[in-house]
Amino acid sequence: MKNLCVMIKPVSGKCNANCKYCFYRDEVKSRAIADYGFFSKDLANVFIDKALDYVDGGHLTIVFQGGEPTLIGLDFYKYFFKTLKNKNDKNATFTLSMQTNGILIDEEWCALFKANDVLIGLSLDGDRQANSERVDRSGKDFFPKILDTARMFKEYGVEFNVLTVIHAKNVKRATIIYDEFIRRGFKNLQFIPYLGDNPDYVLNADDYANFLIDTYSRYAQDFNSNTPTRIRQFDNYIMILQTGRAEQCGMNGVCEEQLVIEADGRAFPCDFYCIDQYEIGNLKDYSIEQLLNSKIAKDFRSTSGNLKECSGCKYFRICRGGCKRYASTTFCSAYKKFFDKAFR
Repeated sequence: MKNLCVMIKPVSGKCNANCKYCFYRDEVKSRAIADYGFFSKDLANVFIDKALDYVDGGHLTIVFQGGEPTLIGLDFYKYFFKTLKNKNDKNATFTLSMQTNGILIDEEWCALFKANDVLIGLSLDGDRQANSERVDRSGKDFFPKILDTARMFKEYGVEFNVLTVIHAKNVKRATIIYDEFIRRGFKNLQFIPYLGDNPDYVLNADDYANFLIDTYSRYAQDFNSNTPTRIRQFDNYIMILQTGRAEQCGMNGVCEEQLVIEADGRAFPCDFYCIDQYEIGNLKDYSIEQLLNSKIAKDFRSTSGNLKECSGCKYFRICRGGCKRYASTTFCSAYKKFFDKAFR
């Protein structure tokens, strides 16, 4: 039995939102083929057969992401989930999740998510002002729709996390954003630093450090309450201190063994590196094991280890040098300032 984590991009980079800081929109522009179409039902069968064969009764984690993964429609997911269950003759266990902007979510989507135990990552950048950089394709603010989607999730008992991109235009609103989320009953949060190179959104290291310090202060106050707030990054730091290992990809000092499958079956080793030079083959042509053990995939993972210049740092035990993509940023000084304050 084996474990496997796969991110599926059923609509490639297509999206019904126009978030001005979207890293994947910038990433696909650098590829020879920007849009790989839609994930077909035939490809879904190929994936399910090969993934179940690989895990051999183990655990399969599937994350649906985009672009905006709901653009492929409900019928695709109904077919996918039904086929996955019907073909699971070795009783593999599943973790299913999806990251969505929430625009297309209605009660039928909620019923589907609940019936299949799909964990949702709902993108929301804070209060209305902090969310102003996110509009739909017509330029319309969809902040009210995100809140309505969150309301439906609660009504249907759909488990969801709030995903917030931190960038130059909202980084100074840490306590406002945190308090807004708590006021609305959002207790499972992920704060994701902007990783692009648009100067309007690039994070200043001191500002990002202060954001971490301020949100950690609120998090620490709630930690021992009856309803603690879960912030994935901070939870993982505590997990590392307690057990020596994180659950979040990129926080263990090495890149995990995983796959990203684009809409036409092309495979990549990481969502941050879905570009031509890191294409490791097509799912239609190779087994999961062959893709994971391809030279490109193995070389990618081998260069993600702990950075030599980090080895003497007093916070190396908890930071591990960060993931490959984060290591190319200027966040090091921000994390040191944060650790000085939070873990002294």
